[in-house]
Amino acid sequence: MELIQPKIVITSFETEDVMKYTEGLEQLTQMYGPEQPIILQIESPGGSGIGLFMLLDALTTVSNPIYTYSVGLAASAGFVLLVAGNRNGGQRIVGENCELMLHGAQVGITGTIDLKDMEEIVRSWRVSNNRVLNVIAKSIGLNDAEALEELVRSKTKSHDLNLTAQEAKELGMIDVIGALKLVPPTPQFGLMVFDTDIEGHRKTCQDPECGCRVPTNEECVNLEEELQQVVKETKKKLKKKKKNKK
Repeated sequence: MELIQPKIVITSFETEDVMKYTEGLEQLTQMYGPEQPIILQIESPGGSGIGLFMLLDALTTVSNPIYTYSVGLAASAGFVLLVAGNRNGGQRIVGENCELMLHGAQVGITGTIDLKDMEEIVRSWRVSNNRVLNVIAKSIGLNDAEALEELVRSKTKSHDLNLTAQEAKELGMIDVIGALKLVPPTPQFGLMVFDTDIEGHRKTCQDPECGCRVPTNEECVNLEEELQQVVKETKKKLKKKKKNKK
């Protein structure tokens, strides 16, 4: 029997598709329990704001670590989910060449429309736009949508904010530039995070045993002395063995 991996690939934000994603999320939590990390791999140009908030609300019901991940494209609603969808210690991870884009809420109108109806549409649009921006703002430590809008204006004059992975990391919108790999279950799936932005990782890493740390000159000298001592002891043992054989 093939094991179901604790990963959901999100390509659409249409209500029907989002219902399938939330059902899959529930199945994974029941199958593996609350300790199993779950990956939301987002490869999407965006879509419905309703679908986006359905997913974000569903994520609040689980206690599993949720990792958001993208290697190709995370734009519009996909970008919001990437930035704000991680939960319970999970990280936000993107590939080095991933395309990232954020824009405000959009609405399309065809045909004739009454002025009062138009005013209500604009009011509703502003409410939706602020909801989205507030979600991102809180995820990166800003107070509100206005603070995020000011940040966006400082980066571009365009309606769209296109970011490289490095730019998104500098803005606090992602945690790691790299890759994710699932490790076979024993009994649960493990998760390996590969951080390709080694310099950025060194600046924030708090793990004294992490291999990212660059040793000091004194530590290098001490290590060299230790290695020389090991070599001497090994030579002595080899000489002793030769003598015993004779």
